[in-house]
Amino acid sequence: MRAPFLVTLLFATTLSWSFAPSATASGGVGPVLTGAGFQVDHVCRVTVTGATPYQPVAFAWSEAGGGPVNCSYGILSLSHPINVAPTIWADGWGVAVNDRYIPPQYAGRDIWLQAYDVASAQLTNGLHAVIAP
Repeated sequence: MRAPFLVTLLFATTLSWSFAPSATASGGVGPVLTGAGFQVDHVCRVTVTGATPYQPVAFAWSEAGGGPVNCSYGILSLSHPINVAPTIWADGWGVAVNDRYIPPQYAGRDIWLQAYDVASAQLTNGLHAVIAP
């Protein structure tokens, strides 16, 4: 199922993490998306902080690129096709954590991720990672 609000995202600052080779994020103000553990045969953790407490946060990802894709909700940092991951409810501190297993066939692939705070109608920054073998 594709959520229509996950059709548009783009922001532009770069960060890098030592825990995942080639993982970078682009971001602005509002909810912030971070990630760790982008390695095959492991569980990676994608976290949104600054979301609306006790409200849903939708997650999406793409293997095709980091956008931009325009939609009625803004500009997505994802390219088509866009895959929608399960929606996670933020806790009382506005933190939503999405843990996902990365199968072996994803080694060396680029992946772009983004999330959407449904209650505030705000997109997070985009996240890019290269899956480590």
